[in-house]
Amino acid sequence: MNSKLTEQEIAILADYRFVYNAESSSFSFRAADLLSKDQLNRILPAIQERLNAPDLKVTVSILTKRYGFYAVINLFAMSVFNKRINGTIENVSLHDNGIPGFTPDIVYRDISADSLGTERSKGRQEVCQQTFAEHIYPIIVMLSKETALPELILWENVAIYIFWLYETLLEKAMDQEVTARLESDFFYLVHDAPGSIFGNLHENPLKRYYTEKVLLPEREKMIRIRQTCCFSYKAGTKKMCGGCPRSSLKKERKIP
Repeated sequence: MNSKLTEQEIAILADYRFVYNAESSSFSFRAADLLSKDQLNRILPAIQERLNAPDLKVTVSILTKRYGFYAVINLFAMSVFNKRINGTIENVSLHDNGIPGFTPDIVYRDISADSLGTERSKGRQEVCQQTFAEHIYPIIVMLSKETALPELILWENVAIYIFWLYETLLEKAMDQEVTARLESDFFYLVHDAPGSIFGNLHENPLKRYYTEKVLLPEREKMIRIRQTCCFSYKAGTKKMCGGCPRSSLKKERKIP
């Protein structure tokens, strides 16, 4: 990588919990620590306490929701800046910023960035391969193995933030070039990308969760109902998330 993120780009990514080379906080850990059983014995109980979660399954589920912002950062840089940033597992750590409910900063030690240029299909594939197959996938496998929480739940926890990112950005006024990249990249992620981009998978794990939104009268807005429950209602404020499958609408539709 020959260049770095600009100060303006760093400031924009800060809205998505991106932090550059921060000092260790009172509680922090490297992304790679999530692949160590010994480190998990230290990390998960500390997160459980911060979340006021009843058990490690709930803890891991909410942790992966927070981790979804790692994917958001990489994909935002890819689609909006047309850049590939250093999202390797060795370059990333999570730092508790003191916000209640454990919404950690996603800290990048190195902010090298390469332009994907105009012929960007290969570069896009490399960004997604690094983000998912080489980073998120092994973490999901490890967390699922250690808690017996289904990987399907953990993948949907990540997927919802990817959908949120692209749908939010596409609603904003962007120049034609950025809009075209957003549309192309979003379609690739949910329709065209093979399972191998996401890890040792036969199928694209995002595609199954990209369902039609439905109108929730009580919210007066269109919501994509989750297919799995993230258990947020069991921790902290005990509130269900916006697309909770345990909602009254879900019950009326007789969807388990």
